[in-house]
Amino acid sequence: MYQIQSYQTETGQQAHYLRFNASHEVFGAHFPGSPIVPGAVLIDVIRHVAADMLGRNVQVSEVKNVKFITVIVPDSSVTLNISSQYAEVETGYLFKSVISDSERIYAKFDIIVKEA
Repeated sequence: MYQIQSYQTETGQQAHYLRFNASHEVFGAHFPGSPIVPGAVLIDVIRHVAADMLGRNVQVSEVKNVKFITVIVPDSSVTLNISSQYAEVETGYLFKSVISDSERIYAKFDIIVKEA
């Protein structure tokens, strides 16, 4: 459904590239003829990024804030950037993440994950 690749930024922080498999069946169902990436898929993307950054398997325990700013069309030729920062909190790790490209921000997330 999607691929995520990790990379180091110029400031030494870990960030991620995101690409979608436009032919995946989930996109045909959401919405037929005019597919968009479902919000649940984007939340799973952030969970995947959190697991990569923490080096362990995690699950989403709380979605504190999500802003879907621009619709993402699942085009396999488009590569998006994911930048994330996290801090340990009482209930796990709070991830603040942004999905964007060079021209726009698509979504912002404040999500708490904990070890699975």
